[in-house]
Amino acid sequence: MKFSKMFIPTLKDAPKDAVLPSHALLIKAGFISQLGTGLYDFLPLGLKMLEKISAVVREEMNKAGANEVRFSYITPSEFWHQSGRWNKFGKELLRLNDRKEGEFVLSPTNEESVVNMVRGRITSYKQLPLNLYQINLKFRDEARPRFGLMRGREFVMKDAYSFHSSEDDLRTEFENMHATYERIFTRLGLDFRAVSADSGAIGGSGSKEFMVLAANGEDDILLSSSYAANVEAAIRKPRTSSSERPEANATSKFHTPNITSIEQLAKFFHVDPFYLVKAVIKKGLFDDGKGGVSEKIVVFFVRGDDELQEAKAQNASKALELMDASEAEIA
Repeated sequence: MKFSKMFIPTLKDAPKDAVLPSHALLIKAGFISQLGTGLYDFLPLGLKMLEKISAVVREEMNKAGANEVRFSYITPSEFWHQSGRWNKFGKELLRLNDRKEGEFVLSPTNEESVVNMVRGRITSYKQLPLNLYQINLKFRDEARPRFGLMRGREFVMKDAYSFHSSEDDLRTEFENMHATYERIFTRLGLDFRAVSADSGAIGGSGSKEFMVLAANGEDDILLSSSYAANVEAAIRKPRTSSSERPEANATSKFHTPNITSIEQLAKFFHVDPFYLVKAVIKKGLFDDGKGGVSEKIVVFFVRGDDELQEAKAQNASKALELMDASEAEIA
């Protein structure tokens, strides 16, 4: 097609909510258009870009021995009840009912679907290992969609699932996929690092993320010559301080008028915040074991100079979700 015949509606100015350069440029150059909060249409140039990226991913996955499939975008709720993730996924899981009042979800991920596809159809260990992948739509009802395509509610995702007869076989395929992803990101010209990560609602005993190094984003990673991890999964050595350690009777009480923060408290007592403890209070949603959700107030105690890491806090408390608690709820 001639360039003059293509539909490329460019804009002089980007929308006010386009805070990332990538988001602003994609809209101004006529690659995408916003349909709603966290929802985007791909225009002709954007679709060409998406298809080229998909072609690289498809080529490398096929070369690695994976089989391409396509799962339904809508999944019956019974599979999610069977896996126990109906409640665990929280509000990001968009639930809906059809005209016959059947329960369904818009798939945020497809572990349940792939298990349904495979069970009863694998009759011998000789059919394993098996790696199935798709490039398909997903939906997660993000509380705060932002950064354009980086944090939308509906998005295109390549997801792969493998089945094995032994843990050794699983580890071999894990390394195969690790090498495959490295080839994909290298071909796409991205500056990336593979780091240890939190598995979240997906679960599992081990997880790695491929993080693209950029000035803009919402994740922090920690790197050294021998260690790389997302801050959500990073493990640190016990901390020490060279500051003078305060001494007090274990049962002593102190009057702290109008002190409302650790910074004020440290200044008031002339003590390093390292030696103070602060309580961070959250409201947690928990699986009640009966197919429902219960609410509880959870208190986390951390060093005065530390901040609560929410992913670790959620894992430690086994909460489905953590949110800020109001003064009335705390009382």
